[in-house]
Amino acid sequence: MKEIILASKSPRRVELLKEIYPGSFLVIPSDIDEESVPFTDLKDKVIQIATKKLERSMIDHPNSVIISSDTMVVHNGFAIGKPKNEKEAFDMLKKLSGDYHYVYTAYAFYNGNGIIEKGLDIAKVYINKMDDLAIKEYIKEYKPFDKAGSYGIQDAGMSVEIIHGTKDVVMGFGKESIKKLLIKYNII
Repeated sequence: MKEIILASKSPRRVELLKEIYPGSFLVIPSDIDEESVPFTDLKDKVIQIATKKLERSMIDHPNSVIISSDTMVVHNGFAIGKPKNEKEAFDMLKKLSGDYHYVYTAYAFYNGNGIIEKGLDIAKVYINKMDDLAIKEYIKEYKPFDKAGSYGIQDAGMSVEIIHGTKDVVMGFGKESIKKLLIKYNII
């Protein structure tokens, strides 16, 4: 049995991988300079970032099964990243509140024997209208500074409707896509 590595520091991705993979796996984050990744459009960018994370992990673990992922929130054609502070988080949530946006979650998968597979899962999301006080309370309570778009769909203080796609894609890890690859390569 090959060693399995999740190349992410996201506790949500760890939790979601545990839901589909019953065995043990290593969590070894792969840090890359995301700004230097070349891309043609936002869908391509999120796939390229996941792929670069995977390739970075393959250097140290060439015989392991490796899973990497990246998530991007896209509103009106523009990427919304992770907030650096409370003001950025407030501005992001104010922009997303009462409107639709997309969540792109890309994955890259290395089977440990020379084959890389990659893809993209997309969800369309609507965040119910929040007034300024509700936004400030959400930020104070949940401190969403490690989340693209400044929110976690799993947080009780967030009223979100998924129009298309699944909750796990919004959380940053497309379980069904990864599960199909784990089955395809006889890992589960």
